[in-house]
Amino acid sequence: MQSISKTAMAAAICTLLCMTPASLLAAPASLLPAAWQDQASATTRVMGTVTAASGNSLTVQPAHGSAVTVSVPDGARVLRLEPGQKTLSAATPIPMNEISVGDRVLASGTAASGSGIDARLVVAMKKSDIAQRQQAEEQAWQQDGVGGIVKSVDPSNGTIVLAEAAQSVTIKTTPSTKIRQYASNSVAFRDAQPSTLAAIKPGAQLRAKGDQPPADGTLTANAIIFGDFQNIAGMVMDVNPSAQTLTVKDLATKKPVTLTIQNWTQLRKLPEQVAKMVGMRMQAMKHEPHGAHGHQPGGAAGNGARAGGRFNRVLERASVIPLTDLHKGDAVLVVATPGSGSQPGTAVTLLAGVEPMLRASAKASSSMFSSSWSLGGGQASGGAGGGAGDSTPQQH
Repeated sequence: MQSISKTAMAAAICTLLCMTPASLLAAPASLLPAAWQDQASATTRVMGTVTAASGNSLTVQPAHGSAVTVSVPDGARVLRLEPGQKTLSAATPIPMNEISVGDRVLASGTAASGSGIDARLVVAMKKSDIAQRQQAEEQAWQQDGVGGIVKSVDPSNGTIVLAEAAQSVTIKTTPSTKIRQYASNSVAFRDAQPSTLAAIKPGAQLRAKGDQPPADGTLTANAIIFGDFQNIAGMVMDVNPSAQTLTVKDLATKKPVTLTIQNWTQLRKLPEQVAKMVGMRMQAMKHEPHGAHGHQPGGAAGNGARAGGRFNRVLERASVIPLTDLHKGDAVLVVATPGSGSQPGTAVTLLAGVEPMLRASAKASSSMFSSSWSLGGGQASGGAGGGAGDSTPQQH
């Protein structure tokens, strides 16, 4: 049987365990290095989240399918790997009693009775370590990134012009810029595929991250993630809690849009006073002369590029609400999947209580809101998930 280097194995393990920040990817063996695929065919493995731990036994829930009981006999290798580590030399032995509910594990061994596994190897990532890394990655995307709606793309020059709130920012790409595109019916990073600059079209929703914050309205991106999502500023026309659907009149198209609501859909509502303050600020921005912030780092466009990040802090003051709290006539901002054929799109995130913002500018409100949530979102994200060492940010 062909062997695999410790470096390649560790990289594969880290990729599989870190593939998405919000949920563990049950990756096919084809994602493993070729040498490990041969080994995987002769062994049984499970990757997932620990839902119970007792003595030398773990219950592991993969992203799909039923829970698996993992028995860890004496002599099995039990290792702890920090998120982002690329070699098994960085892994450290860990006693079984330190693996707890919420940790992520990859276990491989031989099939046991029922659907169990007698493990020869268990690699664990602690829930606290993963959360800490996600927080750092999210902070990097907020500090050194921008998000919004694509206005134009110039593949020949490798640039993208992004509408972010009331401003524009130019994104420069390089041959090393990682570009990924989300599936039409998913905001899970695991469903995103490598893509190209030529695939990005005006109207797409996009986030980009650089090695440093944008300056003078320009960002040189090391990572881009985009998708064709609906960005709706409108009024609620109908709420159907039993069917888990919502119909909104899009103020831009004047047409009704019906959306499904999932258990991971984020529904929030701004306090009235906060919405009024945001609306007043938006009105003031419309009357500021172009370049009014030119003497500040980044200029007006640079400040505009931070609007989505600032609005994230506003959203922290928004209350989580049930679908039944929405009523006909409520003003809402929505980001949703486009759906396909006769299938309606799914609301990813919705913000109510935004009447003052829509009165100031429905278009700018929609752009600002679209910049404040993360592609790859946290529900199956996903982020909002991200690749090992390069996660997309979490939703807010």
